[in-house]
Amino acid sequence: MSLLRCTLLTLLPALMVVGCDEPDGLSSVSGIVTVDGQPAAQGAISLIPLGSDARRSGGAIEAGSYSMKAPQGRAKVVIHVPKVVGQQPSNDPNQPARPIMKESLPPRFNSNSELVIEVQPGESVHNFDLTSS
Repeated sequence: MSLLRCTLLTLLPALMVVGCDEPDGLSSVSGIVTVDGQPAAQGAISLIPLGSDARRSGGAIEAGSYSMKAPQGRAKVVIHVPKVVGQQPSNDPNQPARPIMKESLPPRFNSNSELVIEVQPGESVHNFDLTSS
């Protein structure tokens, strides 16, 4: 077998693995967010990289599901799930009342988040089963 052929056969698997990474250094992160056992109707999720200068990532939570691109490594997770607590009447009688929203989750899931995940190369799935109390 020629030296060129041996070299190509040796390097080919390594090149295939390198080709699987995201070109921008970001990985796909997705999952399900539940609150008190029910899918979160709507909300927002953010990942804040720990120990690096990588940028924050975020995405919307819709019907319990979220999906985003995020830098690889450890990240603090911040989750906001609002709930309607009332209605604000409009000053214009032709406009409907606006909902008054309040955070449904305790600070340990958002402003004082205790949630940390590891974003792996490729695709990572992280589900969050949260409680409102």
